[in-house]
Amino acid sequence: MEKSRKNKMIEFWMNEVSTLDNDVDEKLSTKDDVESFEARHEVALPSSFVDFVVNCGACSFNELDWHCSIINIDLGERAAKEVLLHNYIRNIRQIDDALEQLNQELPDFWETGGALIPPKMIPIGDSLWKENGFLLMDLSENHYGSLWHWRFIQEAWGDEENSMLLKVSDSFDIWLDELKSWDEADLIVSQEDGKENES
Repeated sequence: MEKSRKNKMIEFWMNEVSTLDNDVDEKLSTKDDVESFEARHEVALPSSFVDFVVNCGACSFNELDWHCSIINIDLGERAAKEVLLHNYIRNIRQIDDALEQLNQELPDFWETGGALIPPKMIPIGDSLWKENGFLLMDLSENHYGSLWHWRFIQEAWGDEENSMLLKVSDSFDIWLDELKSWDEADLIVSQEDGKENES
């Protein structure tokens, strides 16, 4: 039985870990890192994501073909498909640092009056579509574990200019399994555009 894309990528990243010596502690997260993060931010991370950051840690897509997500954009009368590009996944310490920047350091510097991203969301990676963005994981009760694209905006969340999120996936595991190569993603979007033109 052929391995899923998720399992192939996890195997690749775990093999990377096995080749590291001094840098392994910087790449991986520990259970203590996770527990400290959860207590400090009053959240509970999905167990599969905890396993990932403990066993794979911070990961790059640079040597992998699969690094694209397909998202649906609501254009009012119709929906369109677009491609998101991803370069990396953060470990817990990196997530904590990015969260501090988005919720405190940058808002203080820009005097926005509030955090840049919604509460109960954490930046687990990057997410690029037209402009720089973040891949956010929702840890709220209603959408627990789902992933969202947030475009980097220098305004407080909820401001007129900073009020849009685009859903990427229902969960971290599903997202990994559904990642596409650029050629695959481009073909899907092109075929969808062709259907719209025919209609």
